[in-house]
Parts: sequence; structure tokens; C-alpha cells
Amino acid sequence: MRGADFLSLVDQPQCDILARLFLRLHGHGFDIAGIFWGLWLFPLGLLVYRSGFLPLILGVGLMVNCFAYAIDSFTALVPQYEATVSRWTSPLQFCELACMLWLLIMGTRKHQRRE
Repeated sequence: MRGADFLSLVDQPQCDILARLFLRLHGHGFDIAGIFWGLWLFPLGLLVYRSGFLPLILGVGLMVNCFAYAIDSFTALVPQYEATVSRWTSPLQFCELACMLWLLIMGTRKHQRRE
């Protein structure tokens, strides 16, 4: 917003409008990235489910979390429902945190090999 020489060509109201435009584009970029943040959780959840190393409920939770991220990101297209949908999908997104905590706490213990 200030300090660059090329901004002297633009007056202050236009500079404010450009700043608002780029901030909104940044927010929309996060909405698009949120889809991909969620989509990778489905193969991860499937691997966790099939591995047997982590509890099965974490694998199922990660797969459900995949859809929660995608639904939450797509509601950015319909802003009037965004708060309502986010209220329902946010608790589902804690499974990713549970998986990380399980790996941090239980994953460091020595396990006996199953044969």
C-alpha cells in the first residue's frame, strides 16, 4: 500500500480498492486450496484403515474429514449458508488432530510385531 514507486501512479482510493480486491482474491485462493487440503485425507484414511497400525476409527474419521473439508470449501460459493455448514463440519475436522496426537503419543511406543 505504500513505499513502492509504481504506486505514485495510482491515487489513494484506487489503491484502497486494489488492496481490497487482492485480499478477497487471497481468501478465495484459500477456499480453493481447502478442497485439496481435504481431498488428500481420503487416501490417507484408506491407508490408515488398511494398515492395522493405527486404530480403524482414525482411518474412517480421516475419510469423513475429507468430505468435511470439501463441503466447507464449496460453501464459500454460497456465503449465506457458510456459517451453518461450518458449524456442522468443524467438529468432523478434529479427526486429523486426533490422528496426529495418536502418532505422537502412541506411535512412539515400541510395538511387538504381529506374525
